[in-house]
Order: sequence, then structure tokens, then C-alpha cells
Amino acid sequence: MGRHTGRREHNGQPRYRWTRGPFTKVRALLAGGLVLGIGVAGTLAAWTDPEYSRGEFTASVFGIVGNTGTGFAEHTTNASAAQMTFGATAMSPGSLAYGYLDVRTTTASTVGGTLTLTGSTPAGAAAITDYLTYRVAVVPTGTTCASATYSGTAVSAGSVFAPATATVPSAGSTIRRFCFQVQLATTTPNTAQGQSGTITWQVTGSSD
Repeated sequence: MGRHTGRREHNGQPRYRWTRGPFTKVRALLAGGLVLGIGVAGTLAAWTDPEYSRGEFTASVFGIVGNTGTGFAEHTTNASAAQMTFGATAMSPGSLAYGYLDVRTTTASTVGGTLTLTGSTPAGAAAITDYLTYRVAVVPTGTTCASATYSGTAVSAGSVFAPATATVPSAGSTIRRFCFQVQLATTTPNTAQGQSGTITWQVTGSSD
């Protein structure tokens, strides 16, 4: 704050003369210091050098194909199911019939996987399909299904037999055979005579 040093009169009125005191000088110095500090900060800088990296990702390929004796192909719907040969055109109560489906991965598959029987759907005359039961044995390709070793209890045409599973490697290098053993029950009534029905099975492949 300033201070007055004396009293003077002007036109008969007193007038004081103010001088700058110590506080005024300190305030001026602080202001100067702030200005100086801002000026220094503005001149600071740092070197920068970025580094980038990138990864590439490609999904695997997996598919399965089946063969019932006419060559491997995809049969992806119920309507396009491969026709197995059972030779079961004249079954009587207690008769057994055998058929097979060979399954492998496609040659384009880059990974292997697991094959599992996941569906069994009867159609046609219930007078016969209600009395059909079956079992499955998963064996190496080339095995005669009539001589395959079957285990487990036979199930109805509308049930899924288990276990019926196998593993297959990539690129179609190994074939697995699903052998089906179908029996017409000994209790089948006379009303089934001359009737026909089908069972459509589904094998599902799951990639590793």
C-alpha cells in the first residue's frame, strides 16, 4: 500500500502526495515472476517415436461328409439323407438288418473333430416303425456290420442310441463307420404285414 509524505494545499484544500511503498514493489515483482514462469514452460518439448504392430487371424475350416456305398458327399438335411442299404424288404418278427454310414472330415478341413449320433426320426407306417429297435457300433471302415461287436441296450426308432461317437482328424485322413443293427420286435402284430417305414439318423460333427 502507498503512503503519503506530506500535506499540501491546493485552492485552500489539503492535498496529499502518495508514493509507492514496499508492498507495491513486491506485487510488481510477483507479477514479473509469473510472466517469466509461463515463458519458460512454453519452451519445453519432448521427442516422440510411435511403434505399431498388427496380428492376422484366420478361422479354421471344418466339415464332414458321409458315404453309404456310392461315394462321399454332403447330406445336410433330412430330405437329402444318404440312402443306406439294409436289404430289409421282407422282415419278420425278430429279424435283424444291418446298414452303415462312413463319415470323415472334408479334405478342406483344417481341424479334426468329434462325430456323434444326435438324432433318430421314424417315418411311414407306425404299424412297423413302432416295433423297430436299433443299436449302433462305431468301427473302422471296412468292417462288416453283421460281424461288428454291438453293446448296450437297443432303443426305439424315435430314440437316440448312446454311446455312438468317434473322433476324426483333419483333411479326411481317417474314416469312421457307423454300423446300424435294426430289429423288428418279436411282439410285432399281424397288422404290420406289408407295411413300410423309414428311420433317418443324424450324425453331427463338432470341430476341435
